[in-house]
Amino acid sequence: MMRSLRNNCKRPPAGIKKAIVLLCLFTGSFLLTGCNETLKVVSEKGVQETLLADRGVAKFPVIVSAQASETTRANAATLSEYLGKMTGATFDVEEGDGSTGIVLGCQEDFTHLPKEFDADYKNPQRTEEYLLFTHPKGLILVGASDLGAQNAMWDFLGRQGYRQYFPGENWEIIPSIPTLRVSYDEIQKPDYVMRRVWFSGGTYPENKVKYLDWCKKNREVSGFDINAGHSYEAFIHRNEKVFKEHPEYYASVDGVPNLYKLNIANPELRRLFVDYKLKELRDNPSSLSVSVDPSDGGGWDNSKDGNAIGTPSDQAVFLGNEVAKGMEKEFPGRYVGMYAYNMHGEPPSIHVHSNIFVLVTTGFRGTTLSMKDQMQGWQKQGATLGIRDYLSYAAANYDVPMQCSGPFNFDETRFKNYFDWGARLYSGESGDNWAINGLIYYNVARKLWNVDDPMSMEAISEEFLANCFGSVADEIRVYYETLSPAGNPVLEPHTFRRLYDSIAQARQKKPGDAVEARLDDLTLYVRYLELYRDYISKKGTEREEAIRTLFSHLYRARLHTANAAYAIIRDLRGRDTTVRGAWPDDNEFNALRGGHVLWEKRALYTKEEIRAMVPEGIKNNDTLDFTPISYTKDLVPAFSILDLDKDVAPGYLGNQDVHSVLYYTWAERSESAWRIKITYGNERQADIAHINPKIELWAANEAMDGPVDAVQMNIERGNTGAFVLKSPHQGLHWIVVSGARWQKLELDQEKPWTVTSALDIPSPSQGVTSAGNVY
Repeated sequence: MMRSLRNNCKRPPAGIKKAIVLLCLFTGSFLLTGCNETLKVVSEKGVQETLLADRGVAKFPVIVSAQASETTRANAATLSEYLGKMTGATFDVEEGDGSTGIVLGCQEDFTHLPKEFDADYKNPQRTEEYLLFTHPKGLILVGASDLGAQNAMWDFLGRQGYRQYFPGENWEIIPSIPTLRVSYDEIQKPDYVMRRVWFSGGTYPENKVKYLDWCKKNREVSGFDINAGHSYEAFIHRNEKVFKEHPEYYASVDGVPNLYKLNIANPELRRLFVDYKLKELRDNPSSLSVSVDPSDGGGWDNSKDGNAIGTPSDQAVFLGNEVAKGMEKEFPGRYVGMYAYNMHGEPPSIHVHSNIFVLVTTGFRGTTLSMKDQMQGWQKQGATLGIRDYLSYAAANYDVPMQCSGPFNFDETRFKNYFDWGARLYSGESGDNWAINGLIYYNVARKLWNVDDPMSMEAISEEFLANCFGSVADEIRVYYETLSPAGNPVLEPHTFRRLYDSIAQARQKKPGDAVEARLDDLTLYVRYLELYRDYISKKGTEREEAIRTLFSHLYRARLHTANAAYAIIRDLRGRDTTVRGAWPDDNEFNALRGGHVLWEKRALYTKEEIRAMVPEGIKNNDTLDFTPISYTKDLVPAFSILDLDKDVAPGYLGNQDVHSVLYYTWAERSESAWRIKITYGNERQADIAHINPKIELWAANEAMDGPVDAVQMNIERGNTGAFVLKSPHQGLHWIVVSGARWQKLELDQEKPWTVTSALDIPSPSQGVTSAGNVY
C-alpha cells in the first residue's frame, strides 16, 4: 500500500516547470536539517479566495488526470463524497488538464496547472510534499506523488473541520458547511519524514483495517520507512547450520559463547552477515532498508579481538558500516537502520556510515547522558537520527489509568525537542487502547507532521469533547477528569461509580445516536476496569473464573477498540502462571485471539447489552461520602511529623523481577552522598553473564535539568556492584534504577527511603530486597 502510493508518479515532466525555491534545504539525500513551518507561496495579488459550493450547488467538479492511478481515482471519489456531505452539493469527478476545477493528483500528471511547486517524486523523503493553491478557476491539491496528493486532500478536509479522532465511524466528525469558501497558497511537508505508530501487542484484523484508515486521514502514512528492529536473532536462526559448524561466529563472553550475539571481529562472520542482508534486499525489491540492529539484552563480545573493536556501540556500528558499504554498488538509494538502545545506546567512538539511520530509544537507553547529549553524540559521528518511542505497552500497563500516560499526563513538547536535536524519523510503540490513550495518538499525528502545531493537548481535549459529545460535553468531561491523575482513578468501586454516573447523566439528555454510540465505547472501558480489578483481587479457582470472564469481555468488545484486547489476552494468558488451568483448550484460546473457532457466547456485544451495563454498574458500585483527592509529590521528612525513630532497623520489600524502580529519599544537608549496592545472580538468567543497570540520582531542585548524578554498571553473575551517588542539593531526592533485573538491591542504611504504592499501582520497588530505613 505505502509502496504503491510512493511510486505511482514516474512520468517525465510534461513541459518546463516553474521553479519554486524552498526555504528548507536538504543536505545530499538526507534530511539533516529541516523546517517546521508552512512554506508560503504568495502571489503578487495576495491569496485568492475561491467559492467551491453555495447553498447546495457545487461550483467546480473534482478533476483527475487521464493518467491518474487507481489510488488517486479512489481518493477523488472520497473527496467528492465528503464535500457532498459537508455542503449538500453534488461534486462530479471528471478528467482534466489541471487548469480548472478541484484538481487532485500527482503534479506531474497535469499539463496546465496555474501554479506548481518543486516536487521530487524520485526522492523517497519528499514524496509526501504537496501544494494547496486557490485561483479564480478552482483549487489545486497536488502532491509530489499519490501519497502527497492524498495528504493534501485530508489536510484540506481537516481545515474545514473534518476529524477522525479514533478509528471507526463512531469517532468521525463531518461538519456542515452550506457555503464553502477557501483560500490557500502554500506548500506542506512533514517535519518527521517517517511517522510510524504501531501496536506492539497486535490487534484483530478488523481493527487493523480501521486503524490504517485512521492513519490516512491523519497524514500518518509515511512515504519513507526505515526498518530498525532487532535483527541478529533471525540471522542466527536462518543460518543455524552454519553456526553449528562455526561456533566461533557467536560472541564470546568470558570465553563462553553467547547464542544471541555475534563475533563481529570475525571477518567471515561479517561477510556472511553482509551477504545475508544483500539477499534480503534482493528478495524484497520494494524494501527501502534493512535492519542491522543487535538482538535484545546484553552479552556483547568481550574477547581480545572484540574489545579491540570497541564498545557495544562500536561493535554494532562496525558491522552496520560493513553492510552499508556492501550495499553501495548494488543498492544505491537503500538504507540501513538500527537502534541506539540498551548497551549500544552510548554514542560510538567510530564514524557512522552516511546511509545508516539510528533511532534513539526513549527507554532502556543504556547511557547516563541526557537525551539531547546522546542524540548529539550519535549525530557527531555522522548518524542520521530518528526516535524509537514508547507510547503504550499493554504488557506493562494493561490499560489501567494510573499506569498509562493518558492525555492528561502526556509530554507533548518532546516532539519539538527531538526535532530540534536532529530527529527526522519516529517510531512509536503503542496499543489499540483508544479509550484511555486515543487523544495521545491523535495529538502525536499532528505533532509529527508539524512540531509547531498550535493545538495543545488541552485545546485538543476541549475540541474533542465539543465535537464528539456536544450537549453532554460537561458530563463526559467528568469521565475524562476521573481518569486523569488529578481524578485519582484507583481501581475501586467509587471510581467505577463516578465513571458510570457520568455516562448515565449524559444518556438522560438523549444526545442522539452518534453520541450514544460513543458512550457505548466508554462504557465498555469502565466494564473492563471492573473486571480487571476483580481478576487481580482473586485467587485459586475464583481467579481462573475471573480471567475467563475478563477475556470474554475483551473479545466481545474487541471491535470497539476501547482496550488493547488482543495484546492483553495474549500477555496475561502466558504471564499469569496461577491461572493456566483457565484455558485448557488451545482452540478456545485461539478463538479469543482471532482464530476460526467461535461460540455463540463469544458473539459481539449487542447495543442493548452494553447499555444495560451502566445501570448495573451504578447498582454494584457505591459512591463515597467524601471526594477523593490526589497528593502531590512535594514530600517532606516524616521523622518529626510521625515521631519516627531514625534508628529503626532496615526494612525488606520482598523479591520480584523488575525492570525499573524508583525510591524517594532525603538529604538533610547539601553535598550529601548515597551508598548503593546491587547483587546479580538470578538462576533463571543463567545464559546472561552480565547485567548493566543504570542508576540515576535526581534532585527536586534540579529535576528539569536531568539527574544530578548517574552511573552505568557492569556486574558479573554472582557479584555485587557498589557505588556512591552525590548531590549538591538539600531536600527531596529520588533514585531510579533501570535497565536490568537483579537479585538484591541494598539502599543506604543512613538515609530514609519512601516508595509509592496503590492498589492499581503496586510499589515499583515491591519485590526488591532493600536495606535501609523505609518510611
